[in-house]
Amino acid sequence: MKDKILIIDDEKINRKRLYDILGTDYNIIEATNGPEGLEIIREYEDEILAVLLALVMPDMSGLMVVDVMRKEKFLSKIPVVMISGENDTDIEEVCLEKGCAEFIVKPFKANIIKKRVNNVINSNIYCKQLEEQVEKQTKKLVDQYDKLKLLLHNGKSEIPLFLTAIANIYQLLKDGSLILYLRSSPFAPVN
Repeated sequence: MKDKILIIDDEKINRKRLYDILGTDYNIIEATNGPEGLEIIREYEDEILAVLLALVMPDMSGLMVVDVMRKEKFLSKIPVVMISGENDTDIEEVCLEKGCAEFIVKPFKANIIKKRVNNVINSNIYCKQLEEQVEKQTKKLVDQYDKLKLLLHNGKSEIPLFLTAIANIYQLLKDGSLILYLRSSPFAPVN
């Protein structure tokens, strides 16, 4: 089964054009307005790779949808590509500041849409993979730290001094002060 992209646009012709461009690579889900799109996001949040969202729609604008997605913590999981008929850098800047990953101006150019959507999706997948890797590595560090702490607590005199140093470095990593520590070190690079 292909990965899902949600297109939220009140204009059928835009949804059809985007479907024609992306439908061979992705399973396209369509919504005709913001509330319907949000319901789909809530139902398929773990399956949707990206949302293509019209900026101007009746009742609920694309920016309002983005605000709800941020409030409900979807924006950090699912990238949004805002679609607009206006080639206005001020509007584009507002959309990007609100958390949209990309901004596409109509009329649609198939190659540009494919590349931008693929770039957004690949970047999001890469970030998720990095987050998972960091989480696994952090768990390993926590486990090792707990073992060291237990050994140190039991007073094992055979534990070399460097294990204490490792435990101290982990503690610095854990509370975020390692960077400050390294910057104050005599071995820190001079700016």
